[in-house]
Amino acid sequence: MGPGRQAGLVVNLYPTDRYRLSDNGQGMAYEVTANGQVTGLIYTIDRDDDVMIYQNAKNGQAAKKLATVTKSAMADYINQHGQGDLVNQLAKSAQVVDKSGAASSDSNGSATNQHDRVTGKYGNKGPFDVPGDMRGTWYSADYDDNSTMTISDHRMIIDGDTVSLYHQDP
Repeated sequence: MGPGRQAGLVVNLYPTDRYRLSDNGQGMAYEVTANGQVTGLIYTIDRDDDVMIYQNAKNGQAAKKLATVTKSAMADYINQHGQGDLVNQLAKSAQVVDKSGAASSDSNGSATNQHDRVTGKYGNKGPFDVPGDMRGTWYSADYDDNSTMTISDHRMIIDGDTVSLYHQDP
């Protein structure tokens, strides 16, 4: 069993200026950790939505660019190598920690600010309160496809899939 299977994955979000990269993409660096250990792997996403992967990434130091790959090419590779179930399992337990804000860090890199919290969603500034007149169950029938959507205070359930609603942090 690999390290990601045991404790899931954590992705820390940092501004790309934390690193010296050949291409800062859209300005956000995604630092991948497994079992609490920094792997030295980060990725950025460019304007075309391609993923640029770097190794040996450390705060303030140059990182080596390994590859630029499209998201569809990544999905094709995963499917061709029978890794879809593993990716789905990792995704279920993955956590995202937004460390891009005004949070300061102690000498260990730990957050010392409440803005630096595990949210599961990049840009989460707290739950969105759905107006009362939008709450309830809604029904749709389009092209012989019936659909049900239930909206509650902070969630939507669409055909059995639950989506939590958050305010976006600019």
